[in-house]
Amino acid sequence: MTIADLYHNEERIRNLADLANLYRVAKSDGDVSPEEMLFLRKIAMRYDIEEEVFKKILKSPDDYPTIGYYEFEDRVERFYDMMKMISNHNKKSYQEVRVLKKVVTGLSFCVKKVDNIVDAASKIDFQNCEFEEFKEKIFAVCH
Repeated sequence: MTIADLYHNEERIRNLADLANLYRVAKSDGDVSPEEMLFLRKIAMRYDIEEEVFKKILKSPDDYPTIGYYEFEDRVERFYDMMKMISNHNKKSYQEVRVLKKVVTGLSFCVKKVDNIVDAASKIDFQNCEFEEFKEKIFAVCH
């Protein structure tokens, strides 16, 4: 197995775990809306996740544990995807926020700042916020 193969395999595992995280957040309020399901399918396509694997994730998301990220930008990018999905729902339930805080912790954000990070992200209008702007706002909270 080459270094490239190892990297590709690790990236695939991370993508599966991140899709499972997104699904856990989506279903945390008991209902996965059609908009959330469409977003999950878009993410699955972006991550090159086949339909059969996608269905397995939906059936058993807890089989795919959260994987932390070393690089700040990677953490923020995955967090941005989750927040975009939640913003499509327009109202954030207590359960979604609770699960989101667990996922943000699992992504390796500073535990002491998780509440502040989620609170700051919850105030952003994702209809008008691109990734770079989001990254700057989260960076400001983290540092």
